[in-house]
Amino acid sequence: MAFHSVLALSVLVALGAMAAWLAVSFALTGVDPARYREVAANGARSGTLAEIYRLPLAPNKEFYPHGGDDCLTLAMLIAPRETRLKSAVSPRVPVGQFRVDPAVRAWFPPHAFCDALAAMLQAEGALGAPRGPLPELIYYHRYIHGTVTTAALLLSVMSFEHATTLLLATCYALLAWLIVAAGLRLRAKLASERRRATAFLSIGLAFALFYALPLYGRSFCFAPVDVVILGFILYGLFRPLGRISELRLVAAAALFGSAIAVFDRLVGGIPMALAVVVVLVVLGEALDSAALIRRLALALAAFLVAAAACLILKQLIVLAIWGPDTLADFAGRLGQRTGGGVTEELSQSVKDRLDEVGLSLAWLDASFASRIVFAGIMLVYSAFIIGWGSHVLGAAILLLPVPLLMLSAYGAARRSRFQRWPLENLALLGAAMIPFVWDLAFLNHTILHSSFMVRPAALAAGLVAVAWIFAHDPGATTPVQSR
Repeated sequence: MAFHSVLALSVLVALGAMAAWLAVSFALTGVDPARYREVAANGARSGTLAEIYRLPLAPNKEFYPHGGDDCLTLAMLIAPRETRLKSAVSPRVPVGQFRVDPAVRAWFPPHAFCDALAAMLQAEGALGAPRGPLPELIYYHRYIHGTVTTAALLLSVMSFEHATTLLLATCYALLAWLIVAAGLRLRAKLASERRRATAFLSIGLAFALFYALPLYGRSFCFAPVDVVILGFILYGLFRPLGRISELRLVAAAALFGSAIAVFDRLVGGIPMALAVVVVLVVLGEALDSAALIRRLALALAAFLVAAAACLILKQLIVLAIWGPDTLADFAGRLGQRTGGGVTEELSQSVKDRLDEVGLSLAWLDASFASRIVFAGIMLVYSAFIIGWGSHVLGAAILLLPVPLLMLSAYGAARRSRFQRWPLENLALLGAAMIPFVWDLAFLNHTILHSSFMVRPAALAAGLVAVAWIFAHDPGATTPVQSR
């Protein structure tokens, strides 16, 4: 396919995805907010909203799967609506100081977003406590908010507990499907199919062990992105991206990019998905090295163009409804996530910890280099979440795959006596490094949200076995194009 055809098809797919999202979102604004107030209040009273999760190797640490973003999502759903169109495009969120009855506050996770939700429910008289003032509400334009659309759809017909359980069950069902399907293909007659099965099995097991699905897979903010990623990996297993037509490859990558853009709220979905695209093309059995490079370029271009088109379209819709001031706010918030000072946004617990170890806040904001160092410290510390609660295991999962992939690529080059580039191993190394490059680009965001920005390391851990296959099994290597 020519580049202009890839561009046109990717934009067309993005337009279709955005039209479908907007239509569903607009239809769901017909649901009475009272329905969502009832669901949120019942979730709080039943204890589901404040459910605590404990990691196996850190039973003393308490995590709230629905603290933070799920509270914010519920607050968006119960917020009064000015018009259906505005609510469909961008939900409203509470801001400012929140006054909550202490007895009511005990039903919610300890997070500012949950304080906001409690204040809104109390103001509406949904919790049986004395009514308070409704918090100030502003429109939240920064994301496409497909996660809010998902929550609106599920909660319109089921309880908060059942909806979040369904999300977790869907993640595990897709993961089980991937592992079982790959395991069954280990008995295939063709050696090439057995190699692919081993690679996909390694990836599936890495997700099952190190992706922290029990904590994040039941959240409206994370589960939709995980479902899309696991679904696309399954697609790559059954439809090798090196053998399908280029038209289908571009369409699939563009649809994947559009879905990620719709659902991702800077929770690591885009870098994780980019890495997955690279891996699936490498495992797609391209005819030769030239075809592998071409398909990598096509797939990545389609993904990036479609994702960018979706995000641009969202901002154009916002611009048409609310005016140009929204673009300045969007650019300002994006700038805060990529550079500038970060200390004002740190939690008090992090500030206290910095004081304990003797690191001053002035040092943190002194330079770009100091923030890089601090981002690395935060990622290594937070890696215990993907290590079942063990800081040692988590740090190993985060830090070891890239050096091991480098050694594998070097070993593959030596075995070929440096007569050809080990393209597969280099591509896998590049896939593992994509999340780290993203972390550098969104440095402040990484510092503030290291607890979930470590999750892409699970894929890198699974790639070590895949790289070993390409480095040690000559039959797994894509042949060089004959001249």
